[in-house]
Amino acid sequence: MKIALLGNPNVGKSLIFQQLTSLGVEISNFPGTTVDMLSGKVCFAREQVEIIDLPGIYALDGSDEQEVQVRRLLETNPPDVLVVVLDATNLERNLYLLLQVAEYQIPVIASANISDEAEKQGLVIDYPKLASILGVEVIPTVATEGKNIKTIVSSALQDAKVITAEVMYDRHIEAGVRSLVKLEGSSRLDALNALEGIGSNNTLLASAATIAEDIEGQHRMTVHQMALSVKSVMK
Repeated sequence: MKIALLGNPNVGKSLIFQQLTSLGVEISNFPGTTVDMLSGKVCFAREQVEIIDLPGIYALDGSDEQEVQVRRLLETNPPDVLVVVLDATNLERNLYLLLQVAEYQIPVIASANISDEAEKQGLVIDYPKLASILGVEVIPTVATEGKNIKTIVSSALQDAKVITAEVMYDRHIEAGVRSLVKLEGSSRLDALNALEGIGSNNTLLASAATIAEDIEGQHRMTVHQMALSVKSVMK
């Protein structure tokens, strides 16, 4: 069983990793890169679990080396479960990455870290409702105090699910995705990435570039810029 921790920089992800793994941490690189990836192993219910601390990133559609390598890992060698670590004091920004993860169809649980600071700031977060909207477990944690950290592995093994919340992009983007899926036989994820110029399928990229050019002409902004400002519609 392989569990990977994913999140924005400075959300306490690496501290959670340290508390879960303690000793026996190994440092390796993504193949052909200098991007570090930490891994450690823990035993739970007589099962050995590998935990990977992925680099902190803001999005899965960026061109930064860390973002590229994390995206490739999720596409080619995905973990069994993703633990997406969120900053409870800034959920709006952090949920962008979480909702991108939904397109990868990987089982997920979420850790709403720094929940104590959110409470001090007067932020009222209905965690059960958020979990219901997303369709995945949301655990409020405080990594600096170890609060609820021990429940992460058990929840990842028992409760992880694919996110059911659906992000609906601009109607022109959605139409472009449908066209690429139908004409090129691509997945929705590959079609979305191709519209942003991401991928290795040259035929798909060429078809997507034509559609993206039309979309950009209508909106006076790139598909990537439109994706950044997207408003999510949950089902």
